[in-house]
Amino acid sequence: MVCFSSLLLALSAMSYSHAEVRSPPNILEPRKVTVRYVKSYGNFVVPCKAESKPDRPTYQWLKGTTPVVPNQHVVFDATTGDLSFTGFTSSEEGVYICVATTVFGA
Repeated sequence: MVCFSSLLLALSAMSYSHAEVRSPPNILEPRKVTVRYVKSYGNFVVPCKAESKPDRPTYQWLKGTTPVVPNQHVVFDATTGDLSFTGFTSSEEGVYICVATTVFGA
C-alpha cells in the first residue's frame, strides 16, 4: 500500500511522504489440507504458491517437522515453491508442509 500526502506551504513549496505496508507472505495454493494417493514409483508435483509485496517469498518444505532434504526421489524449488517426487516410494509417505518466508516473517 502506498500513501501520499502533500502540504502546500506559504511559499508554494510541496512536500510528500511515502509509506509502504509490508507483511509476511500469504499462502495461495494449496488453500487447504490435500490428501494424495500415489502409485508406487509414481511421479508428481505438489505446488505451493504465496504472495507478498514487494519482496518475493522463498519456500521451504517440511516433512512433519523436519526440513525436506533433496534426494533422488524428492526435490523442491525454493523460488517457485514446487515439491517434485520422482519414483515415489513408501519412504516418502508423510505429511508435507510448505513454509513461505520473507524478511518480514513466515
